[in-house]
Amino acid sequence: MEEERGKSYAQITLYNQLIKEMDDLYRVYAKNCNLSETAFWILYCIREREEEAFTQREICEYWFYTPQTVNSALKNMTEEGLLTLRAEEGNRKNKRIYLTEKGKAFTVINVSSRIYFFKSVE
Repeated sequence: MEEERGKSYAQITLYNQLIKEMDDLYRVYAKNCNLSETAFWILYCIREREEEAFTQREICEYWFYTPQTVNSALKNMTEEGLLTLRAEEGNRKNKRIYLTEKGKAFTVINVSSRIYFFKSVE
C-alpha cells in the first residue's frame, strides 16, 4: 500500500512538472510573438472554434481568467487591429469576438502553427 502511494506521488509530481514546463514554453512563445499569455490563449481558442464566435464571458469560463484580465487583453488586441467586437442580436450587452483580416493572418502564422503542431504530435 505504501509503495503504491509513493508511486502515485511520483507520477503526480512528474505530471505537475510537465504541466509547468508546458506553461513556461507557451509563456515564452507568446512573449516572442509580442503577446501576453492571455492574448495568446484567447487567439488560440478563437482559432480553434472559428465557426462559432466567443463572448468575453465564455472565454473567462473556458480559460478560468477573470473578466478584467480578458477585457484588458481584448482591449489591447482590438487597438492593435487583431480583433473586432460585435453586439449580439437581441442583447447589445454581450459582444461576440471576431478576428479581423489582420488578426486572421497573425493567428495563422503565430497561433495555428502551435495548434496543428500539437495535434499532429497526439
